Amino acid sequence: MAVKLIVSDIDGTLIDSANLKFDPSPENRAAVRRAVDKNIIVALATGRMYKSAARYARQLGLKESTPVISYNGALIKSLEGDVVYSSCLPGELAVEILEYAFRRGLYIQLYYQDEFHFVAEEEKARIYQRSTRLPGVASGEKGLKELAATGTIPKLLIISEEGRLTRGIIADLNRDFAGRIVAVQSAERYIDIMLPEVSKGNAVRRLAKLYGCDLSEVMCLGDSENDISMLEVAGISVAMGDAADPVKAAADYVTAPVGENGFAQALEKFVL
Repeated sequence: MAVKLIVSDIDGTLIDSANLKFDPSPENRAAVRRAVDKNIIVALATGRMYKSAARYARQLGLKESTPVISYNGALIKSLEGDVVYSSCLPGELAVEILEYAFRRGLYIQLYYQDEFHFVAEEEKARIYQRSTRLPGVASGEKGLKELAATGTIPKLLIISEEGRLTRGIIADLNRDFAGRIVAVQSAERYIDIMLPEVSKGNAVRRLAKLYGCDLSEVMCLGDSENDISMLEVAGISVAMGDAADPVKAAADYVTAPVGENGFAQALEKFVL
């Protein structure tokens, strides 16, 4: 069946953020434009906050009515501001996770009203602000817990000290909060924490239903383990050439690495 909907991750797929390239390449932008010109819907799905993801959608020239999947699927909202879906961590649970992270000396930040808050200015916070091109807020432990208690937090983010520690922290979180949250890896040192029903895969299902597409008419592209859920539901699933092995295993096709415009090459192969 012909592809009617393309859903793409941003970091490591559309942009080479690991190498500090925070804009889509001309080749990737042109591929999106050609797909849109063929009346194919192109949407973004990311662990990033909505404000950051929406900037990329506008940079690519996507229609204002296009939904953006942010916070790994905890918020689906169009560029016009219409909310398709929203999920937030209950206040008591969010506070409990913060305290868990504080006890273990882990860097953790939360997202409140589409701004990110952390305990204090430090290197991880500065790097995150540079990568998103957005300022964060140093709120202290007490401030973070007060915000978490509002029950309006879509996602918490832990940044590990080293990539090799990330999987262990994820395993601990999913064990200690079993059935209450899901923790997934969205980058080498990034751990996203949401409610169990939140995933990019479920978000793609919602978009397909919104547009009246069968999942067989959906193409998804990604590079990280938080992309696996959407690769598993798509009719055509594409992993980047430099993706983690579990991501490649979940995909139908492995394209070139992000630095070699694997995104554009995949669109050229399947839809253009």
